[in-house]
Amino acid sequence: MAALFWSNSHTGSIDSHMVSLFITFKMYNLQLADWVGFLGVSQVLLAYLLNISGKVGTDDHSFRILNFTGASMAFLASWLLQFWPFMLLEGVWSVISFKSLIKKSYGNIMAAETNLFELIANMNPCLNEGDYVFVSISDFEGLTGDDVIGKFREEEGTTVILKKDKAVQLELSFDVVMSWITLKVHSSLKAIGLTAAFSSELANHGISCNVVAGYYHDHIFVSSQEAQNALKILKKMTKKRHRTQ
Repeated sequence: MAALFWSNSHTGSIDSHMVSLFITFKMYNLQLADWVGFLGVSQVLLAYLLNISGKVGTDDHSFRILNFTGASMAFLASWLLQFWPFMLLEGVWSVISFKSLIKKSYGNIMAAETNLFELIANMNPCLNEGDYVFVSISDFEGLTGDDVIGKFREEEGTTVILKKDKAVQLELSFDVVMSWITLKVHSSLKAIGLTAAFSSELANHGISCNVVAGYYHDHIFVSSQEAQNALKILKKMTKKRHRTQ
């Protein structure tokens, strides 16, 4: 199709290309509805295969887009064929997929969660790549905005969170090399008990944590040696909460 549009734009031979396309359909005894339906069902099937293979999760943006576009094309094919039962099925699935996609796309502007049970059940802890350190500086010479993960001004100086490599490059002193875990749930700054819940659970396993509360998410910094163990503990908390709901 890309070649078709390119040729049209340069030669203007739209009629000849349309005839060629029509002949192609006839050769394989396929109508427009068949092609649209085939492409739509293929996208839904692709989303399913990627999900069961572990390449994408049901919460991933790509999974929702494939489902929405696939179901919409299947609905269009059903409408062209006037096959009402399939129109109903794919129409409903298109609406559900669209609502899910909108929720995912604009979730950041929706109300933050305050219910502790929901927060724990949907923590979705994710380990960010790299090693990080906390340093105290008096000026930002050698640093750019992209270098700084977080900062907080104190009387003694400004505490800055940096990647370890950057701190070493600038010859800044630090005590502990840490890993960064983000809780993907959109937690409200007014929420009560979440920090206490996961910090207590980590403490029960001998893991110290430093927590930074962002506008949308909580960020946990733990010793890099304890990162994988901490991640497992947090995920176990989530699974346990799901079982008790």
